Amino acid sequence: MTRVERFHPGTKVSNWASGSIAAPVAVDATYAAYWAGDGAYSDIEKMLFANESMSTLSDSLSVLRYNPAKGGASNNGVAGYISGGRTSGSNWHDTIDKITFATDVCAAISPTMSIIRYAHAGFADSGTAAYWAGAGWSVDDTIDKTVFSTDATAVISPTLSVNRGQFAGLANSGTAGYWAGGRTNLSSIDKTVFSNDATSVIGPALDTGTGSHCGAADSGTAGYWGSTGNSSTIEKTVFSTDATAAISPTLTSNSFGASAASNSGVAMYWAGGNVGSYATTIDKTVFSNDATSAISTELSNRAYVGCGLANCESL
Repeated sequence: MTRVERFHPGTKVSNWASGSIAAPVAVDATYAAYWAGDGAYSDIEKMLFANESMSTLSDSLSVLRYNPAKGGASNNGVAGYISGGRTSGSNWHDTIDKITFATDVCAAISPTMSIIRYAHAGFADSGTAAYWAGAGWSVDDTIDKTVFSTDATAVISPTLSVNRGQFAGLANSGTAGYWAGGRTNLSSIDKTVFSNDATSVIGPALDTGTGSHCGAADSGTAGYWGSTGNSSTIEKTVFSTDATAAISPTLTSNSFGASAASNSGVAMYWAGGNVGSYATTIDKTVFSNDATSAISTELSNRAYVGCGLANCESL
């Protein structure tokens, strides 16, 4: 007798042969970008890389964090970290929140940074440590280091080449991290070598001085900088040579104070900011060809001068 399932469009032959219909493929809820930090919201939003769907975590930041580290730090597969910022008035923070990826639970850790940091930058050498540097309106050059095995946090002796504030950081995990730009129209880039934490300015620089921008990396290949408010330009630092230059794809708007997160090896996302009014839109840069365009998914709340970080499948 003829099996009627054989003629149903979309029914796999393998399922027909075994007399069963396959269950829907589950969406991987592990690998995702996280967005947080805004003077009005303590919510944490999560975007799954598998389908770019957005949800709000049941847990929120331990405090309101306006101007936290531009760029959180991710110990890939384990936890993400968001540091510093301001709640209101002169209520500034030296504290660090930790999001455990397996449960999406967020809580403050007891170690704190060596100083109050706000409008600063961060990045991670995944599996080893997070780094936090600078503060405010270019008033600090120190670097704190959070060791992932214990969450112990302390200042290290190397410093940035200049005081930096309202700047961006990104990392080539396992090799080095980069700190770029800053208020007072800085265009220089500092590099922290992970093997010994040595930090110094490199010859290549951003094309123009900038502040309140953001960055994220395709680890092992290149870092991307953008969202200045004055330009929709994206600049790219090639890790093999540190060469830095603008690329022809651009962001869809002159967003100021957006946040970036990277699914390393695949694509990065630029979220929120201010385009004359607060934005909830997200641009995506595909690493294979640098093509950049807006996606249909948006943030539920604005994320102005907030923080982005990611738990990605590989580094």
